[in-house]
Amino acid sequence: MDHIRIELGSPDEVSNGTEGIPLIINSIFTGSDKSTAVALDDLGPDYDISPKGASAYRRFYGLSAVNRCEEDLFSMLGDTLRRALSAIPDASGQPGQLIYCKTQTHNTFGADGWLRELADAHGLSRWEAFSVTMTNCASATVAMHFLNLSATDGPIVLITGEKAFHPGVSVLSVGLLSELPTASVFNVDGSGWQMVESHVQHLGEFYENPDQMQMAARKRLQEVYAPALCHFVEDCLSKYEPYLRHDTVLIPHNLNLPVMRAIVRQIDWEDRVYYGDVAHHGHAYCSDLLLNLDRWATAQDETLSEQVILVAAGTGVTFASCLLERRRLS
Repeated sequence: MDHIRIELGSPDEVSNGTEGIPLIINSIFTGSDKSTAVALDDLGPDYDISPKGASAYRRFYGLSAVNRCEEDLFSMLGDTLRRALSAIPDASGQPGQLIYCKTQTHNTFGADGWLRELADAHGLSRWEAFSVTMTNCASATVAMHFLNLSATDGPIVLITGEKAFHPGVSVLSVGLLSELPTASVFNVDGSGWQMVESHVQHLGEFYENPDQMQMAARKRLQEVYAPALCHFVEDCLSKYEPYLRHDTVLIPHNLNLPVMRAIVRQIDWEDRVYYGDVAHHGHAYCSDLLLNLDRWATAQDETLSEQVILVAAGTGVTFASCLLERRRLS
């Protein structure tokens, strides 16, 4: 599965993935009723971070807090899913797809069949329920890439978010993890963010969890990661060039801010990037781009661009990107 490569056609051949069925994000629902921001200095044993470490995260990665949810995985995602389903007329009376995007290297544990149980608990017995993984924190973007190529016109809800408050998995050398769920609704009507193009690249050499890599492989990953991600972003801009507007905005994920800033400088997009609320969100796995897009889309500023490029990277290594353009019902 890791080595499957899907290529989109030329701009003249492919514009929406499927004829007459453009993929559109109609709405995004974020957070849980019991999600709270926790300041770095208050993390304590949950993250096992010293005051010196907290200072380093603030200085180098722009972090001041991360989010914790006081519910288990089932309840956390269920709260967000419930709000998303309110945006779908007669959701339980029609077939649809419930897709959960998760990581591979820091899998959240759940009971067998929990996703099917979650769907049924919300009246979705007629819906398919499945998860997307293997591409780690790029899984949500990869799922959108796949959906754009799939012939489906029924409603889709894509959910993200994982339990992360444990020092064994929550502390990364380049960021901190948050418990922030999202639920994105697709295929309800013609308004929202429409997929224009997408691009995915997989570096199969680095399939292992970095914590399990041999020293030589880890060193090579450190050497090639930033240049490879920069090259991927440049490839995206070249691929999307026939569609790009003069004010298109780049929205990256919330991890390793120094590397992302260097890449943005390299492509000369410093005045055309939106980082979202990295300071208070931290890195929320697959939720990052949806959180940032929602924050961008709901900002009360008439000068905001109507076109964005989402860029995510997942351990594995997988890079994924989507070009989206806003469509409004007249």
